[in-house]
Amino acid sequence: MNIKCYFVPALITLAALGYTPVLAHGGATGVVKQRMDAMSDLAKATKLVRKLVKETTPLQATKFHELGERIARHALKIPSYFPDTKESRSGNETEARPEIWANWEKFESLAAALVKSGTTLSQFPATGTREELKKLQQKLSGTCRGCHKRFRAKKAR
Repeated sequence: MNIKCYFVPALITLAALGYTPVLAHGGATGVVKQRMDAMSDLAKATKLVRKLVKETTPLQATKFHELGERIARHALKIPSYFPDTKESRSGNETEARPEIWANWEKFESLAAALVKSGTTLSQFPATGTREELKKLQQKLSGTCRGCHKRFRAKKAR
């Protein structure tokens, strides 16, 4: 029996148990792993917002309050996840581009915009409309895309 017979089911089991971040960030350590884990959670929250916007069920403001707080909490910490150190700049698995440190003010302003979007989402009124929520979600996603386009390297896969 070859190793694939054991390896593939083991990977599927690990993924089903929620161990995908461990596999995806397996080579990352220190601050690089810390920020990758935080960014993964941030991505999950923003994807959930997008999913909830697209649903046809009635809006539940409490879900958006929780997700907005989660997004804002992570966004507040983004600058601290990118200290100007050798490990942060070139650590194992990092996707951070040198432009972060060369354009620190822009990087911080994008993090602040994400805090603002998360905070606005966390205050989404129970009487808010799906269209208002969609605009908030688009602004939030646009901030993420803008930062990634400018400051995140594409990984060679």
